[in-house]
Amino acid sequence: CTPSSFFVNYWSVLFKLAVILFVTLVTVLIVIQRKKDARLDGALKTVIQALKWNLVLTIFCGSLGDVALFTSLELRTLQLSNFGAVFSFLVCLAVNMVAIYVLYKIIHITWTIKKSNPENGLKEQKLSSCRAFFDPYRDPSYDRQVFLFIWIIRIVLFGMTVGYLFDHPILQGVIFILLNVLVLSYLIIRRPI
Repeated sequence: CTPSSFFVNYWSVLFKLAVILFVTLVTVLIVIQRKKDARLDGALKTVIQALKWNLVLTIFCGSLGDVALFTSLELRTLQLSNFGAVFSFLVCLAVNMVAIYVLYKIIHITWTIKKSNPENGLKEQKLSSCRAFFDPYRDPSYDRQVFLFIWIIRIVLFGMTVGYLFDHPILQGVIFILLNVLVLSYLIIRRPI
């Protein structure tokens, strides 16, 4: 079995995130170096906020299925025989820790929204850096706000099923159908977006 490299497989997403980080840093340096102009400062701060969190979260959350798939392939074929393999494994661990933190943050934010009064402006003030977690939903009800978490879990389970159950295609098909029926039922009943 040929070893799989998480780093090589996940490179395109890492590159996108690095470009966003670079553009964010350049924008921050422009804000620091230039003269004060209230309108431009507000616009640049909005751009920084969107680049720093919302775009990063959108790209990263969209790639969590790939993280699960590439992690399962990495762990199935793990051979720490050279520097590249060790580096790939460490990147895999780091990305998975960030993924777990993002999933925790999604649940934390939706729970915070559930406990708060929608009229107090909590979304606008404290959570504006994580708008990608809660903006697309129809209302602030918890069962609709938790949709992103449900969707990500579905994608992660899909990737893990492909990676770990490679030799069992019938079981894969059953799991895929079950996952899709459950998520479609949720979408039809709750209509979160």
